[in-house]
Amino acid sequence: MSAAFQGNKVGLYSGEMSTQQLQERMLCCAKPTYTSTQEEAMKVIKEKDAFVRVITQKELRRRANVSDIEEFIIRDNLDMVVIDQLSLMEDNTSKPRNTS
Repeated sequence: MSAAFQGNKVGLYSGEMSTQQLQERMLCCAKPTYTSTQEEAMKVIKEKDAFVRVITQKELRRRANVSDIEEFIIRDNLDMVVIDQLSLMEDNTSKPRNTS
């Protein structure tokens, strides 16, 4: 949220959380004080014209891979991407190992 408040276009990928869960976390991060309401947080986001796009594993209907993230960056002209649970991404560049 800090990067978005500074005018950066931010993308967020999560391999485990839903869009709603991510939105709730962003609202918590945007609260001006610990006791602020979600409505106050939303007002801050609107005032600062924060740009945050979210993509989830559920939305993709599979684990994301590097190509998906690249498309996400290009499509939304993102300045930065945050990847939650990097271990939940597919590695489409690795070659299968011979274990015999």
